[in-house]
Amino acid sequence: MQATALVLLTVRTQAYSLSLVLFGTYNVLTGYLILKSTFLPRILGALLAIAGIGYLINTFATFLAPDFAAHLSPWIMIPGGSELLLAAWLLVVGVNEQRWKAQASAAELSVRT
Repeated sequence: MQATALVLLTVRTQAYSLSLVLFGTYNVLTGYLILKSTFLPRILGALLAIAGIGYLINTFATFLAPDFAAHLSPWIMIPGGSELLLAAWLLVVGVNEQRWKAQASAAELSVRT
C-alpha cells in the first residue's frame, strides 16, 4: 500500500507541474493581450507575462533538475504577485470605459462596411 501511495503522489506532482505549463502559457498570452490593449495599464501586462515565463521556467526546471527547481521556487513567487495586482486593479479601478466604448464603436463600424 505504501508503494501505491508513493506512486499516486508522484503522479499527482507530475500532473500539477503539467497544469502549471498551461497556466504559465495563459499568463504569458494574457499579459501580451494586456500589453497590446489600451484598457489596462501596460505594466500589469508586462508583469503578468514575466510571471508566466517564470512559471514555465520553474515547471521545466522541475522536470529537468528537481533540486535546482527547489532553489528557484521562491524567486518565481515574486512576479506571481502580479496576478493579485491585476485582480485588485480590476476590482478597484476597472477598465478604461471610454476607450472600451470607442474601440467597440470603431469595430462595429468596420463590421458594417
